[in-house]
Amino acid sequence: MAEVIYAAGTKPEIELFDSGDILLMHDLVRDGTIKGPHLVSLVLGVKYGFRPAPETVLYAREMLPSDTQFTPSA
Repeated sequence: MAEVIYAAGTKPEIELFDSGDILLMHDLVRDGTIKGPHLVSLVLGVKYGFRPAPETVLYAREMLPSDTQFTPSA
């Protein structure tokens, strides 16, 4: 899917629902599937996902690759 997105001349937005998604993102960055700078949405307040709290945003932000732009969304 990332190849199709890049071929269309745009970049993917990654939606992250929990910390495991961030670890998967790191694997996709490492193997070259997604390229920086990265654009992500931290999805908060969904069942079994990130808790909607400022502490959660700070925790998740620290786990992201350094060249990542993010937005929290609830």
